[in-house]
Amino acid sequence: MKKLATSHWETNNANDPTMNRIYWVVQECEDFFFNGGAETAVSKEKKLFQKFVGENENFPIPNAPVNRPLKMLDVGSCYNPFRNFDLFDVTAVDIAPASDDVIECDFLKTEIGEVDFLVESTYDVVLFSFLLEYLPEPKMRYACCLKAYKLLKPGGVLVILTPDSKHDTANSKIMKTWRLGLASIGFMRVNYKKLRHLRCMSYYKCRDSRSIRGWLELQKFDGSPEECIVIPQDSNPYDSESAKDEIFRSETDNIQLAVNFADLVNADVFVD
Repeated sequence: MKKLATSHWETNNANDPTMNRIYWVVQECEDFFFNGGAETAVSKEKKLFQKFVGENENFPIPNAPVNRPLKMLDVGSCYNPFRNFDLFDVTAVDIAPASDDVIECDFLKTEIGEVDFLVESTYDVVLFSFLLEYLPEPKMRYACCLKAYKLLKPGGVLVILTPDSKHDTANSKIMKTWRLGLASIGFMRVNYKKLRHLRCMSYYKCRDSRSIRGWLELQKFDGSPEECIVIPQDSNPYDSESAKDEIFRSETDNIQLAVNFADLVNADVFVD
């Protein structure tokens, strides 16, 4: 995977930020924290807070401006592709690292506080790049996002990239359920873009989760939030009981993922 990504995918598209998913993440974080995105998110949350919590309640005071480098937790990092960007101070973890600077860690099974790099309210950015698809059940994906929420500082962002080669509206209902599920945790969506082969989104950790949960109540959603983080493959039969025991990326998985990336090498994946 590391060889494929570095020698083909990232190298071929290194000078074109519109095609390289690494650069999309960099630009998204740059825009949010240093080009007005955070201020816009705080303003939106404040309006929700006043509407659903009360104008007489005290809205949490925003943190001091974030400084460079941003503290990033890259979950499912593989080979730590963000290590060369001055914008980030990266902690990269993966259940099967492909690089010495990636920490071997089962993100779901490792408790917050169990290790020194998983501490509440530590990170400005948590990144899930092609991660959630490896988890076989919505509840596990939800738990992953809940843990990200706890690890983020108030006002931090969860950035999610998920593969999707279908047309723009094919899986729009799925993305809506993601938005609802993440709102139940306390995340407010601040950016979403459907590109040719993937969907990119960023979610802001509200300073008071009641702000976005008030919005959620207006949606008249009566399902279980833990079942919201669904993917198209969930409709296919599989042995979920055996998958619960341990989640890992097998060599077969690596080969299949490599094939998928190889199909994208010459595609304009960041062109609408």
